[in-house]
Amino acid sequence: MLAGQFARVRGVVETRRDALLVPQRAVSELQGNYRVFVITPDNTVALRDVEPGPRIDNLWLIDKGLNPGERVAVEGILRLKDGMTVNPVTPEAAAPESKAAAEEAGD
Repeated sequence: MLAGQFARVRGVVETRRDALLVPQRAVSELQGNYRVFVITPDNTVALRDVEPGPRIDNLWLIDKGLNPGERVAVEGILRLKDGMTVNPVTPEAAAPESKAAAEEAGD
């Protein structure tokens, strides 16, 4: 490297076992409070305050407020309200539809 050049370096400073990572777009912030919409087993939406940790690419590590195995809403969070009933779709189930739509658009 020559004088005047710079580089960004990322190093591992700690390793967290059983960390909870959610997509950054699932976390909303309002006046310094961070929240996610959790989908309950009966497919209703519950607004939950969380404490986010560091960001890792497009994921956010959640320090407090979520439990392992809980489902988090990622799409349409601007339309969701606490207590609302939803019909959740997992990302794996949505992917083939998106691919088929993209192929049809290319024809």
